[in-house]
Amino acid sequence: MVQSGANYFMQGKFWPSTAPALAILFTILGFHLLGDGLNNILEGKRNS
Repeated sequence: MVQSGANYFMQGKFWPSTAPALAILFTILGFHLLGDGLNNILEGKRNS
């Protein structure tokens, strides 16, 4: 979807490529924050 929307980007229609790219970004960010939070919880239990 991002690749097919790249053709519209130069025409000023940036949402066909930006919306899927933002969805990918927020999904990756969410998994990263989830993993970081779990790591903090598990490291805290291990050190106690």
